[in-house]
Amino acid sequence: MLDNKKEWLNKSRVDYFANFMMLWLAFNSWYKSHYSELKKNDRIFINKIKTDFSGRNQPYETFCTLISEDKTKENLKFKSDLESLYYAFNRADIMYPNGYFKNPIKFETALLDYANRKEFSGYVNLVKKKGQKDKIKLEEIFIDNNKEQVFFLPS
Repeated sequence: MLDNKKEWLNKSRVDYFANFMMLWLAFNSWYKSHYSELKKNDRIFINKIKTDFSGRNQPYETFCTLISEDKTKENLKFKSDLESLYYAFNRADIMYPNGYFKNPIKFETALLDYANRKEFSGYVNLVKKKGQKDKIKLEEIFIDNNKEQVFFLPS
């Protein structure tokens, strides 16, 4: 029975990479057709999405709607999922690639400025303490209410 412990533990883990890849391929396809005038590499498209706060940027518009103070089912689910991401980062100990910031990827070390990814100034703490101002309450934690900055998260 003990011989199977490791095998069963491995089977119980969720394969996030496969889910991420399916979502990334769909997202990649969307932005390449939506911003077809760019015809550049992925980094150019991502930077465009991160800095386009117009109505044309559908992911940003949806993000703003979901992160708002409304108490709809969709808002509450999104905030719960965002908080789950926070806890997953804290448990996972995912490191930035070699030569980048030396701490694990967390909301407290979110890469804000890709060009400064090797410098401390390229990172920002998106988590707020209970007594601090300008915050959005998820479930148990608070994040910065600067929607543009929080939207930057997937640097």
